[in-house]
Amino acid sequence: MEKNEKKKKKKKKKKKKKKKKKKKKKKKKKKKKKKKKKKKKKKKKKKKKKKKKKKKKKKKKKKKKKKKKKKKKKKKKKKKKN
Repeated sequence: MEKNEKKKKKKKKKKKKKKKKKKKKKKKKKKKKKKKKKKKKKKKKKKKKKKKKKKKKKKKKKKKKKKKKKKKKKKKKKKKKN
């Protein structure tokens, strides 16, 4: 057989059959139920209330005004002329 004839034979064989497409049935997925985890209750620690210290107001000391002492003027004695 010649090469050309071989090719022709091959070509004849290569007729593609059309495949019928099968419709796939969609499977419904079952939803898994999630198990709820029990939450452990945390014990709340009682906070101690801090007592606020009252600030003592400082009393302002009044400055005493110093009284100025008046200087007594010495009277000059006039000398009597003879």
